[in-house]
Amino acid sequence: MILHRRGLTTGPDRAHPVFPPVSLVLAASADAYVAGLTAFRAGDHRAWLRFFVEALYRAARLAEALAADARALRERWRAQAGHPRRHSAAEAIISRLPERPILDLAGAVALSGASREATRKALDHLASAGVLRELTGRRRLRRWEAVGLFDLLDETERRAAGRAPPRRSHPSEPV
Repeated sequence: MILHRRGLTTGPDRAHPVFPPVSLVLAASADAYVAGLTAFRAGDHRAWLRFFVEALYRAARLAEALAADARALRERWRAQAGHPRRHSAAEAIISRLPERPILDLAGAVALSGASREATRKALDHLASAGVLRELTGRRRLRRWEAVGLFDLLDETERRAAGRAPPRRSHPSEPV
């Protein structure tokens, strides 16, 4: 949050910053984390700072990859939905879906700013296009999930744990 307030984080846009998943990196390096804390208590502050700065750097790289993947996913959703009009309820939902990957009608109305009826039609359209997956199987009190978003989060977690290759920020950048 401090980095965001100082304008040092990036995201799909300024309203939707991407925060580095530092906790994922620290959890994936639990032994080094504990060793760093132990070294810090023993007076070796440099070892802890070196470890933590490296964790921050890796987390920032993971956040960059996640943000790029989320942007690409939103573009895929737009294509699947037939490129909704710019100010439509469907477009508003797609653009803000990463903020709220599980939706009900009330939440979708809040995201879209459209009427309940326009939002319900948009949800139905997005579900039929494969952007959303209906979770409840009911006619009332339905909930939808953003298709593919949790897969991106799982992939980020695997990358943090070192079980998947890290993404490059730019194709010419070495890994």
